[in-house]
Amino acid sequence: MDLYPTVTARSGAYPLLPRTPHLHLQQRLFSEGSEFSHLVRDTFQLFNDTDTTQNYLLLPTTELTLLFLSTDVSATALLCGPMTSARSLELPQRSTVYCLRLRCGCSDWLTDRDLSSLTDRVTPLAEFAEELPLLQQQLAESTSFQQRNAHIFHWLDRQGGRSYQSMAMLRRCLALIEQNNGQITVSELAQAAGCSERYLSRVFRRRVGVSTKTQCELVQLHHSLQTMQTASPKSLLHIAVACGYFDQAHMNRHYRRFLHCSASEARTGQFPQQAPSLLSVQTV
Repeated sequence: MDLYPTVTARSGAYPLLPRTPHLHLQQRLFSEGSEFSHLVRDTFQLFNDTDTTQNYLLLPTTELTLLFLSTDVSATALLCGPMTSARSLELPQRSTVYCLRLRCGCSDWLTDRDLSSLTDRVTPLAEFAEELPLLQQQLAESTSFQQRNAHIFHWLDRQGGRSYQSMAMLRRCLALIEQNNGQITVSELAQAAGCSERYLSRVFRRRVGVSTKTQCELVQLHHSLQTMQTASPKSLLHIAVACGYFDQAHMNRHYRRFLHCSASEARTGQFPQQAPSLLSVQTV
């Protein structure tokens, strides 16, 4: 079963987007060197053209997600903070959700808040974003994913996104974590950054929203999910060891912690049907 959409991007692109039979999914990945790739990880859109509410599983990620949900009668704009477990997003009948995910470590482009205060929380985007009413109207009135992307690009440009630069030390550490698929120690990262582990932890909690170790674990999780899609029919034990887990039991503990299911269930697409609702998390 093909759980993830085919997209053009560099290897190791993260995070993944599960497929859902009753929802139409479109995604644009911003590969290295493309416009706004220094700030934006991807944009994606889900359209529910059925007559019933559909659930979509958002995998955990420390990347901030700007979420625009439009129905025939309303429009909602939310900022989803770093998420340390999978969440279910409910899409009402005939609704569209358009999402923009900022790259990890780029939160200061949008807010000066300590990001740990937004972890596993959702808040109205109006508290952070300028020109939001106009942008919401443009996105709601657009008839295609491409049109919404164009409006977002103009908005990013107006908000200084083209010239934005994230913290160099943090950018280096995050790149090392991805390059090593999460299999790197906090001490190795601190040494590469030329700082103490304690200082590095403070930076991660403020600018990423989780500890350095948790960020490594999430990248490792996504790498193992990708490996499952390309390593069949290799055993889960083989995948676990290849992805840096001690054994299959160790990988399962991480899967239950972050995804609410076992690695075997995730491999066959049996993600939890009753994952906690995204909108039920504490609102800031």
